[in-house]
Order: sequence, then structure tokens, then C-alpha cells
Amino acid sequence: SDVEEATATINWIRYGTGIQTTQAIVHWRDGRNDVVPLSRIAEWSGKDPTVISRVQQTAWIDFFADHPQLQRIQIVDTPGTGSAVDIHEKVVREFLNARAISDSVEEGAKADAIIYVTPPVGRESDSDTLHGFEQERLPGTGPYNSVCVLHKWDGLESADPFGEAMLRANDLRKMLKDTVAEVIPVSGPLALAAKNAPDDFLAGMLTTIAGMKSEDCERLIRSDERWDKEPVRKTLRFSYPPVPWA
Repeated sequence: SDVEEATATINWIRYGTGIQTTQAIVHWRDGRNDVVPLSRIAEWSGKDPTVISRVQQTAWIDFFADHPQLQRIQIVDTPGTGSAVDIHEKVVREFLNARAISDSVEEGAKADAIIYVTPPVGRESDSDTLHGFEQERLPGTGPYNSVCVLHKWDGLESADPFGEAMLRANDLRKMLKDTVAEVIPVSGPLALAAKNAPDDFLAGMLTTIAGMKSEDCERLIRSDERWDKEPVRKTLRFSYPPVPWA
């Protein structure tokens, strides 16, 4: 995840345990396979000519997670079709045309469901991009097995970012009524915090903001520097560091 497109390769997310979850397997187009630590995966992300050259030589990358759902499904993460780098779109096209890649990927390319992921920022190219994707989508797919995820709504500059995201989701839903069944606003950081943050962090947050006016609370939370001016608040913020504070 990054401020710009970060996925430049076809990524298979499969079930694994132990040391598998700390590594990735790079499948090169010449048939070689390399096991690399996750700390090196940034070498396949970005717009640098060296990165693009490496991506061109990569067929796909396997990632592993110890999650029970992955024992019955596999997730294929592809580059965005609206990427600023032409090679990203070329990679997608080769993936959708399964004959251009290995037999194993050809079988996996017969997706049971398609999830489009888009930021909540309107672009003139959105409809054209998704129309192009529609023309090359896998046979037999349609709104009955396709959804759109509107992510990063927590970063919207609005007094009511979730409300704003819902409005944009409704607009996108109308535009894509023949392409997807639903458009769902999602905030990964907030979802992770709600699921994984320890009780004392959440209780501390509630205690700290109790009695505040909503506008004061919003100003305080939106700036980590402003929040950290009070030592107790700063200690609380660092008690659960995975949360991107803004």
C-alpha cells in the first residue's frame, strides 16, 4: 500500500504457516523460482526503470498467510488497470489472457469472484478504465460475482468522511450498475484498529475524549502533533502504533 500504485506484479495469496509467512516465492518468466524475504518485496514496487525491468521478468509472486479462509480460497492481486505506468496495465492484460502465461496461472485465472479496488477520488478515466476491463474480463463474469471496494475513505478531507464516501459510493454504483453488484466503502486502518487494538487502548481513547465537543475532538485527533502535546495522550497513541494516526 502506498500513496501511488504499489502493485506491479500478479500476486497470489495462499494458505501457509510458520516460515512461509515470512517469505515470498518469485516465479520468473524463464521458469526459475526464488524464495525471498518479505523485506525485499519493495524491489518489485515503484516506477524506477530497474523495478519495471524486474517486473517484466516476473511471471507472478506467491505470498502466504496463516488465515483459515485461505484453506478454501486463493486471492489473486493484480495491478490497477488505471496505473500511471503502462507496464502495469500490460501485466493485467497478460493475466486476463491466460494463454500468455503458464498453465498453472491459466487455471487460477478462472476467478470465481472479481473485486475492483478504487480510491474515493473521482477521475475522468474511471469509467473508461472499467469499460476496458469489462471488455477483457474473464468469460462468464458479471455483476452477480463482481463488487467494488472504495478504500481509504478515512483520508477524505470532509467534516463527515464516511458520509462523503457513501455519496461517492452511490454515484459509482449507478455508473457501474452493469459491472458490479455493490460498491462498499472500506477503511483498512480503522477496521484493523477495531479488530486488533487492545481494550486498554480503546478504553483510553474513550476516556481521553469524553466530554469534548465534537469539533475540538476532531481537530485534536486529525493531528498527531497536536494530540502529542499532552504526555498522557502521546503515551496512549504509541500504545497501539499500527494505527496511521491521521
